[in-house]
Amino acid sequence: MLVDSHCHLDFPDFAGDLDAIVARAEAAGIGRIVTISTRVKRLAGLLAIAERFPNVYCSVGTHPHHADEEDGMPASELIELTKHPKVVALGEAGLDYFYQHGSREAQERGFRAHIAAARVTGLPLVIHTRDADADCGRILEQEVAKGPFRAVLHCYTGGRELAMKAISLGLSISFTGILTFKKSEALRELAANVNLAARRRLGRSLSVREIDAGSCNGCELEIHALNNPIYDLERFGIRFVASPRHADVLLVTGPVTTNMREALRKTYAATPDPKWVIASGDCAIDGGCFAGSYACTGGVANSIPVDLRIKGCPPSPLRILEGLLALLAVSS
Repeated sequence: MLVDSHCHLDFPDFAGDLDAIVARAEAAGIGRIVTISTRVKRLAGLLAIAERFPNVYCSVGTHPHHADEEDGMPASELIELTKHPKVVALGEAGLDYFYQHGSREAQERGFRAHIAAARVTGLPLVIHTRDADADCGRILEQEVAKGPFRAVLHCYTGGRELAMKAISLGLSISFTGILTFKKSEALRELAANVNLAARRRLGRSLSVREIDAGSCNGCELEIHALNNPIYDLERFGIRFVASPRHADVLLVTGPVTTNMREALRKTYAATPDPKWVIASGDCAIDGGCFAGSYACTGGVANSIPVDLRIKGCPPSPLRILEGLLALLAVSS
């Protein structure tokens, strides 16, 4: 099924032709349409369209052009509005320094509020960014550090640095028909590089075998969270497997107990090459608070080679995901 993930059916140009537009889309194989919000204050009109057609959904958000008009709107209001069953995304929000219809300060406040709402709801955020690469990259880095969220930099026309930063933060990038323009050679090259970078970092797939070598299970709780709707690990092509014979990575937690040492070594031997080992958490790195215990042999590196160490007691799901991405980047 094809999905039109970005259109603006509420624009006046389409008011007299909505039935025909939706019908033509359906005839062309478009199974779902997401019409994107540009003003929260006009959400009622957008919802009316979404409720009119069963295959049409919408987002809620403030375009940076209208940032001053809706300045000060709290994330809590956006969160409340997402409870409507037809709302499936936030945005589009972000920064636009090309036209600068909205002040830069109001754009940033609105952008951060939308990110906060995306973080709480788990809904994807549609990001509009134009001629604002440095500030957009700065805000994304700062906000990801507060906690993960899902987002796509839509209709991307920015530079390589921001694109690679977005990929490294686990965000998505979309390119449009602008790629086909005669003067878009640089953009086409960037799109190819982004695709290559994403595959190098994320791989076509990556299989992970988690090994509890004696942990308190604090690390396991954080690892389990990688599969929830917030982190959604498998969207990156990364999955957990039951057998080390199917694994690319061994993700080891806990100080290696005396009773687990031989089992860990056998698991490592059973994992096919090439393979990598991650020591996840302080205990796996050097024994942590259990270091020196008669029942422990210390960090994972005392038993098998370690390629990456992720600090934390326990490390958060985001830190673990960043570690996997860093490992893939180095390995490529």
